[in-house]
Amino acid sequence: MKPDDLFVPLVLEQDVAGANRGDVASALRLGYGYLTGSAGVIDLARARLNFGLAAPRSSAASAWLGYLDATLGSDPETNQRGIGRLQQAVDLGDPVGQTLMGRIYEKGRGGCRKDRQAAAALYTAASAEFALAKTFLGQMLLGRGNFRDAIRLFKDASAAGEVGSMVSLASLYLRERLKKPNIIGAKRLLRAAVARNDRVALFRLGVIYRDGIGGSAPGADHRAFNLFHRSARLGYRPACTATARCYALGSGAPRSEKAARFWWGRSAARSTGQAKLR
Repeated sequence: MKPDDLFVPLVLEQDVAGANRGDVASALRLGYGYLTGSAGVIDLARARLNFGLAAPRSSAASAWLGYLDATLGSDPETNQRGIGRLQQAVDLGDPVGQTLMGRIYEKGRGGCRKDRQAAAALYTAASAEFALAKTFLGQMLLGRGNFRDAIRLFKDASAAGEVGSMVSLASLYLRERLKKPNIIGAKRLLRAAVARNDRVALFRLGVIYRDGIGGSAPGADHRAFNLFHRSARLGYRPACTATARCYALGSGAPRSEKAARFWWGRSAARSTGQAKLR
């Protein structure tokens, strides 16, 4: 399995059947789908289960298990076990392991100190084979003001189906400082990511409809609410806030103080899952 096969659109029933037959690619896609929400729900237990099915024959799956332990483990021993799994994958030259270890260093997770130089080196090593490494490296370059190389990486990763780059590139296209923002291009990218149930893209596209970016459209408030609500159900905190406001104001949805309070509460809760990756 090539690393970028992870971003092949998930066909839930087919991949469940494949994983049950022992197919590594199916199990990896399912694990990633449950981690990020492309399976329709964020379910870390199912993500771990499917990565575990593939781990005996896949260093990439073992790296994902390590990443979950390193970032979500409740004790130092679990964190260190996760770092150990990741380091084994890095030692094997696995691009998924390199990318996830880079994320550990970039964000200072799993008990490791932040080391952006080490993170950039790992992303660079993995970027020839793995679109997610291109996304993370592009985001680092963007932070340094290197727009040209960041955009190139985002375009390459988007072509491979990596939704984080789609969202990053769409955000660049919408920048107010641009002489001519590419609103059509931004919407196209966000819709492609929404088709994969990406919760950040769902929220960003909802904002476009809510704020009338590029012109108002019939039923825009209702479209915005539906997108916010889908994103909120996947645990994205800004979408929980937006959903609460929609209910409080009766914007795109029936006015409901009870529903508004519920989503305000969800907004205040700690976010998990994809927020650890994105």
